[in-house]
Amino acid sequence: MDDLIAAGVGLLLVFIIGVLMPLAVRDARAAQRLWERITRARGLSFRPGGWFSSMEATGLIDGIAVRVSTAVRGDGSVKRVYTIVEARPGVPLPEGLCLTKEDLGTALVKALGGQDIPLSDTELDGRLRVRGAELALVQAVLERPEARPALRIVAEGEACTCFEDGALVVETAGYALNGLDALIDTAVAGARGLEAAVRAPWAELARERGYRHEESARSATLDGRAGGMSVLVRAQYAGGQARTTVTVQLDGGLPRGLRIRAGAGCSRLGDPVLDGRVVVEGTSGSPEPSGPSLAWLRKRLAAPDTDLHGCLLDVLQTLPGATIEDGVLSWSVDRRLGTDLPGVLDQMTDLGAALSEWTLPAAARPARDAASSADGRGGASLGVREAQITSSASRRDGPW
Repeated sequence: MDDLIAAGVGLLLVFIIGVLMPLAVRDARAAQRLWERITRARGLSFRPGGWFSSMEATGLIDGIAVRVSTAVRGDGSVKRVYTIVEARPGVPLPEGLCLTKEDLGTALVKALGGQDIPLSDTELDGRLRVRGAELALVQAVLERPEARPALRIVAEGEACTCFEDGALVVETAGYALNGLDALIDTAVAGARGLEAAVRAPWAELARERGYRHEESARSATLDGRAGGMSVLVRAQYAGGQARTTVTVQLDGGLPRGLRIRAGAGCSRLGDPVLDGRVVVEGTSGSPEPSGPSLAWLRKRLAAPDTDLHGCLLDVLQTLPGATIEDGVLSWSVDRRLGTDLPGVLDQMTDLGAALSEWTLPAAARPARDAASSADGRGGASLGVREAQITSSASRRDGPW
């Protein structure tokens, strides 16, 4: 009996080594040749696999970072090869954004109180589970029409598809010998839709207000004029995160060496509300503002024809970290602003206007307003204005 078992084991090993392994090697080599041809044709760099490494192709397709790879999964002796395509949008998405297809498992998690951010499209809402750190920011992106292709790809795709860790991922069993191109196209289309949904509010704002708008792999910029003031909005990307800085160059005439920010303390403005919420400081290391600077600010707060009090509270209390220093109003936030950007700009330019009504000579105000109306709020050169505005802001915030 033992001899029969030993003989059977021996025949099985012969079958595995002599038949199955050559077939697996042949399939792997055929897949490698096909992958190399397809991925190189798409402009990707191909790296062949080995005994202890998977095949991989990486590069950019229409500005979308793409990675195509294989992985072996399974337990014990039952293992299987999977093809994975990852497409990463060229802009950071809302923190923690995760899109998965609804199935029995996710439905149970939702029923037990697991996070699921609702969508206005009831059909897609019932087929997807949506998660993210901030509900409003996630909805602002996913409710855009540009995001619809990505939502449908996740909800309707036959392959296992999701968006997580900043990338749209499409996964299927095997080497995808007859569908690798289609998998790449699907992943890229979904990532491109999400990227467009993030960028669209800036493009719309630029058209509406006549701002210059530029997008690159590492930053986005809006530059123009509002109410006679130069405005610069810049989002910069690093490590999958975004930081947006908004600066408004106030009209000339504000005293130098003056810094205004939110904070508890006695600002000595003679205003019972502002004195407990606003800090007025000197600059260049001086903790106290000069006497003329304080007198200047008190005079403007007392002016009957400006709502400087309200505008100052509005900005400093709702935009944490906003400051006015050396004639520049600035605010930074660790994300890319989206549909909330117009409101932020309106708050900041309203404050700038409340200050500027006093800083400009009366005779100059009509000319400024006429020029602003004539050019549709557009104006200053991007390079020149950026250099002027950020040179002051960089002293305070440092490089990003």
